[in-house]
Parts: sequence; C-alpha cells; structure tokens
Amino acid sequence: MGKKKQKTLAILLPTYNEEESIENMIKKIRALNLKDYEIVVVDSNSKDRTQSIAKRLGAKVIVAKRGKGRALKKAFKLLNNKSLLIVDCDESYPIEKVKEMLKKNADYIIAERVEYKQGSISAIKKIGNKLLTFIFNLLYSTSFRDVLSGMYLFNNRSYKKLSIEANGFDVEVDILSKVIKKGLSVDKIEISYLPRKGKSKISIFHGFPILFRMIKNRLL
Repeated sequence: MGKKKQKTLAILLPTYNEEESIENMIKKIRALNLKDYEIVVVDSNSKDRTQSIAKRLGAKVIVAKRGKGRALKKAFKLLNNKSLLIVDCDESYPIEKVKEMLKKNADYIIAERVEYKQGSISAIKKIGNKLLTFIFNLLYSTSFRDVLSGMYLFNNRSYKKLSIEANGFDVEVDILSKVIKKGLSVDKIEISYLPRKGKSKISIFHGFPILFRMIKNRLL
C-alpha cells in the first residue's frame, strides 16, 4: 500500500485531563464539514480517559510530557501539515470561527478574545490578561488585543520556522514573540470567550513566567 496522503489542515488540541470536553469538542469539529483535515490530540499524560476517548473518535493522539509548551513543541516537530490550527480543548473557544480564519492568507492568524461571556473568566484574570497584552505591545511595538489567546492558525507551514523554548503556559507569548521577530505576516479575527468545561489549569501566578518569557525573548 502507498503512503497515506498528508492532510492539508491539522486541528491540534492540547489536552491534560479533558475527558469532560474532548468528545463534544471533536464532534463540534466534525460537524463543521471541513475539507482535507485531521484532528490531532497532543496529550500531556492525562490521568483520565482523554486519550481513549480521542482514539475512539478517530483522532490522532500524540503523547507528550506534562506542560502545554512541551506538548506543542513535540507536535510542531512531528507534524508537517500545510496549515495548523491550535485550539484549547475546553470548549471555551468558538471552534466554528475556524472557517473565518481559514479564509485568511497570513502566515499566522490569531483569534483575539474581545468579548468575555459571563462565567468565562474571573475579573483578576481578565485584568492580568489585559496588562500582559499591554506590556507585550509596548515591548514589540504591536497592537494586539489578546496575546494569550489559545486559538491561532498557521499557514504555509510557518510553524516550522519557530523554535519553541517554553515548557508551560508561557508558550503563547513565546510563539507570538517569535512570529513577530521572524517577520511572519499576521492577521486577526475577533471572538467571544465562553465558559470552559472542566477545571482550569492556569492561575494568576502563571502570569509571572509569561511576563518573564516576553521580556527574555525581546532582549535575546
């Protein structure tokens, strides 16, 4: 038998103990009737049924060490799809917006959270997100409204040009700062942020390594 043809688009779901949301998330993606795509779950050694549910529903599963940065780092090395959508698996991002993102031709398209639905985020986290975005824009002379979004798309295999160093939740600013420094083309869409399914793994204390990462990448 010949080698299986590479799908144009990979939808990458980073997971850690997401059994409450992963089945519904995969079904939502399937319902979009996208063309020439695959669903890839990169899982940080979940202790629940995340991996088994993903496999049962036909998703490709990559197992990585704990940490979102480590997971994305491994996935970026293993995948070679022309387009790559990364989206958190907790149903807090409106996955149907991928259709709008796929119409854009930039190397990197970010879904900026400009509206927060009731129950989606605490007041302190919202303030923290806005503060970190403000600092990022100062450091990199940009005009983003949300640098910590967990939903973004790469076209033209542009993710292959990036070398991820972050191991944890600082991965989004690690990626975005390198997108800017590499001179990749950038576009944006606006989305609403929804209440997540399951327990959040991020706290306000993760803001400190995120801040450190954006400063470090700017200086190096």
